[in-house]
Amino acid sequence: MSFQTGKRVQEFTAKVRERDGRCIVTKKENISKEFGRWRGFEAAHIFPLAYEHQWNTQGWSQQITILPSRRSYGTINSVQNGLLLDNSIHELFDSYDFSINPNVSPI
Repeated sequence: MSFQTGKRVQEFTAKVRERDGRCIVTKKENISKEFGRWRGFEAAHIFPLAYEHQWNTQGWSQQITILPSRRSYGTINSVQNGLLLDNSIHELFDSYDFSINPNVSPI
């Protein structure tokens, strides 16, 4: 798992935290969010940031309707390409040991 830095990823992380507020898989709440503490929670890119070139050349950016505040941040850093996950789930997600099927209705 790699941790990206920089303003474009910081904005992505803040927007995902603001939108989700808890792990979207385990539903674990972040009881410290009002204090700006996010230990144990990580914003994950659904389409990996490392493959931004493919994101752009395959036209995935055209699916994004919520743009980052700056065009230079790239559509891959849209909140629409993110999930807030418990850090252990994020590790499984990044290593392809856990996935989410968007075509399955919740029970």
